[in-house]
Amino acid sequence: MPRPCLRDRRGSVTVLFALLTTIMFTVAAIALDLVTVWTARRNAQGAADLAAILAASRPDDRDATARRALSDNGFKKEAPSATVTFGTYTSDTAILPENRFAASPIAVNAVKVAFATTVTTTFSRIVGLPSVFTVPASATA
Repeated sequence: MPRPCLRDRRGSVTVLFALLTTIMFTVAAIALDLVTVWTARRNAQGAADLAAILAASRPDDRDATARRALSDNGFKKEAPSATVTFGTYTSDTAILPENRFAASPIAVNAVKVAFATTVTTTFSRIVGLPSVFTVPASATA
């Protein structure tokens, strides 16, 4: 005599384990990709900071110095397309930080370096996210 399916609980732990394991591996894969993008963002920001500081310290050769710093820090592909802007930085706290730099070829006291790099992820495309992310970085010194 067959037992009713609703009362039979044999194998329910196996099904639950399979579902939870799939969810757990998916979350872990997305976390790995997020860490990859976050690390690339930190590396790009560090390279932009260094390029801006070095360019500001060499007034006679700012553009080449900034590009060389980016290239030496692992961004050879991005260095030629980086934007190196000369200008004036005003340290007035009444002005928003993003508005304190003004591009100007006259009375240059600051340099702004900006570039973008791409990061290829491994697992994000499996869950429908893009597999390539653009990571921007900019720094003013």
